Amino acid sequence: MENKHDNMVKSFVQLSKAWYGKFNLGESDCIDEVTFGFYAPEGETSGEMAMKWIDLSGEIVPKLVVFSDGWSALSNFHDLIDLLGQHDNEDPTPEEFCNLLLQCGFVDKTEPTNPY
Repeated sequence: MENKHDNMVKSFVQLSKAWYGKFNLGESDCIDEVTFGFYAPEGETSGEMAMKWIDLSGEIVPKLVVFSDGWSALSNFHDLIDLLGQHDNEDPTPEEFCNLLLQCGFVDKTEPTNPY
């Protein structure tokens, strides 16, 4: 039986570094967001989630957001979860989190310049 994540690539996008980020973050309650998961080259996803940085009582903290259709993707990221567990309660910055993703074999798909 084929896994729905077969032939997909572990990738991420850091919203604040993307060319369209300032427009999206301006309408959001988060300071930054890194969306990550399994993606096909054409762009569709078989499962994704987001780490969002929010202001919580004056502290900027990361918050993992996963809808139920992304749980199977999350269950494939043992290496990332284990690595985050080693940094419990350390509140990594978006850049630090992206470095953790890179360590776990994720590909940075952030587009800093407008391709159009």
